[in-house]
Amino acid sequence: METVLAPGCRSAAKLLGRRVEIDPLSHGGHRDRLDRHPVPMKTGAAPTDRTGTVVGVTVDPRWPEVQEIEPAVLGRGGVHRVRLVDGAEAYLRPDDGTAALLPRLAARGLPVPTVIAARGDRLLLSALPGVPATDPAWRTQPERLVEVLGAAWSTLQDADVFHGDLTLPNILGIPSTGELTGVVDWGDGVMAARPELDLACLVWSLRYNRFEDHTGRLLLSLVGWPHPTDPELIRLSDLY
Repeated sequence: METVLAPGCRSAAKLLGRRVEIDPLSHGGHRDRLDRHPVPMKTGAAPTDRTGTVVGVTVDPRWPEVQEIEPAVLGRGGVHRVRLVDGAEAYLRPDDGTAALLPRLAARGLPVPTVIAARGDRLLLSALPGVPATDPAWRTQPERLVEVLGAAWSTLQDADVFHGDLTLPNILGIPSTGELTGVVDWGDGVMAARPELDLACLVWSLRYNRFEDHTGRLLLSLVGWPHPTDPELIRLSDLY
């Protein structure tokens, strides 16, 4: 087994004998929260102060690709949603050590952000389509949500990788079709599957985000997990 970075699940951290703080950043780092809302991208020039400095980041000639910039999450620093000079949306975030990992994951067929550039202690990552599994649109379509979560978990197992923080905000999809479009926040990734721990993250996250246990049982049944029952949901949730 080749370890890239320590897993983020609490149980995995215990197995590795170290404390791991789960990365709280968005789209390339999400914390599991009910009240997450992206800040709308402003049009025109990036916001500046009286000196002409872009608010939130220091103007840096290392990022000539960036034309506009906004914080990605209300009340959080570090991750910025940006508009590139070609009009594409992307994310500028602190380097969490995944610059080399993400291309390897993509080579295994995983829907992950593309590393546009890695300079100094920052990464410029492509934006992915879809919305996080915490988006309100999924509330009225729990069956499609389960399809997306099941597809994310199965894709990881097929690729023989462990995510480490496979919670709802780190899974992107399209509610109208139930299509999985992305898995983000790989700072705790390990290049060897740990199916039970990744599933435990999903089950815990469903309960944390106040989905009914019926949704969790549907997920266990979909992925072929033994004993898709309430006691098993509790056991898995306790692993996280």
